[in-house]
This record gives sequence, C-alpha cells and structure tokens, in this order.
Amino acid sequence: MTVSMSDLKQRRKNGERGAALLEFAIAIPIFIGLLLLIFDAGLGYSASRTSSSAARSAARVGALSGELRDADFRALDALRAAYGASGSEGQDSAVLGTIIVYKSDPDNPNGAPPAGCLAASVPNMCNTYDASILNSLTPETFAGVTEVDGVTTCEPDSPDAAWCPLNRRNDNSEFLGVYITSVYDTTTGIESDAFDLEDRAVFALYFAPEPIEIAEGGE
Repeated sequence: MTVSMSDLKQRRKNGERGAALLEFAIAIPIFIGLLLLIFDAGLGYSASRTSSSAARSAARVGALSGELRDADFRALDALRAAYGASGSEGQDSAVLGTIIVYKSDPDNPNGAPPAGCLAASVPNMCNTYDASILNSLTPETFAGVTEVDGVTTCEPDSPDAAWCPLNRRNDNSEFLGVYITSVYDTTTGIESDAFDLEDRAVFALYFAPEPIEIAEGGE
C-alpha cells in the first residue's frame, strides 16, 4: 500500500490540529480558574477595605463623642452606615460578627483589645456587642442613666454599661478603640470557602473643656 505525499501532509495537518485542540482543552480550565481566583481576590480586597474603613470611622466617631451618653450608639451607627442594619453590605461582602468598643492603653503598640473582651464586656474596659444589635439600634437603647454613690452612670442593663461613656473623662489620657470581626464568603470556593477578617482602629478620647467658674467679683 502506497501513501502519497499529499496524504502525509494531510495527516500531519490533522495531527497538529488535534494537538492544538488538546492543548486548548487543557488550558481553558486553568485560565477560567485563574480568572475566578482574581475575581474572588478582588471582592475579598474590597471587603477588607470596607472592614478597615468602617472600623476607623466608628473609632473616630466614638472617640470624638467623648463622654456623651450616646457615644457607643454613634460608633455603632457608623458601622451600620457601612454595613447596613443586617451587618452585611449584601451578597459577596463581609458579614459582621463581633464588635468591641474598648479602652486602649497608649503604650499598647498594636492597639489590640484586651483578651477578655473577645468573649464578653469587661467592667471599665470594654463593651462587646454582637452585630445583631444593628438591627434594633436606637438612641433610646443608649439613654438610660442612674446614680451610684452620687455619680451619674449608665443603667446596669444598658448594653454599654460595662464601660459607660459618662465615666470616660476619668480615662482622659486613654484611647478608644473599635475592633470588628467579619466573614467574607468566597464566590468560587477554589482557595477557601470563606475568609475571616479582623480590623481595629484607635483614636485618642476627646472631651470638651469643662467650664471654669469665676468667683464673684473676679475678672
């Protein structure tokens, strides 16, 4: 059986075409996987930026509120502005978990909240909240006051009673920090099903100067 030169050339072309199709079939899944990873990384970066910005905004608002009774409400409201009442911006975004408003020592190099505050509020140190509080956040929830030994303070059942804003002038040399945790559910699940995010920000507490009493007849 004889094979002509034209047949050999045709077989070679068919072989090259088949090899090209095989390479294409192998490359396409890899290329799509890379695109999905880039897509997830972009959304994850956006969620991380949202978390960082929200923590800074809440800490700044809380610190500038000083000893106002609703200082924690204002800080939480800043988080609600970033995440919404549900604690999430929507699909493919980070969902809030724990929120801590805490007193930070200026000598603390990384501004981390006290370890005990990660589990619950600690008297004179921090108020720990679950993100679900954003669903029912109202100024009235942070308005109750009482007197203890002649000192006005938060009602014991107030969510911010552990570190009452009314008593923060005593911490004038301290800083206020806001720490938040969130979970970003990945879209593709190629690298991981979810990423746990943590962010915190710390600002110096600010208090308006107290009025100076001038004795009668003084200048």
